[in-house]
Amino acid sequence: MSQLTARGQTFSSVKVLEGAFVWLVFPRDEGVFHGVQEVDGVRCVHPVQVYVDLKGHPERADEAAEHLLREHLGWGADADRAGSPRTTKT
Repeated sequence: MSQLTARGQTFSSVKVLEGAFVWLVFPRDEGVFHGVQEVDGVRCVHPVQVYVDLKGHPERADEAAEHLLREHLGWGADADRAGSPRTTKT
């Protein structure tokens, strides 16, 4: 196990052979905290901010961003990315 202390908080991690990656991102702009919510005692940025952050990372971040877009932001894979939300045909 390794530990990192940053901004007065200690983070622990365990090295694994496969699985998820962890990125600690320290913002240069406080605007990223717009829409912050607390979930189980952890402050979480708005899902749109997570999407934007994921799009700038390597590995499987694009895949995670697209999942977030489809499953949590209400946009379907067939939706017009320019601004039309997913609609349900009736």
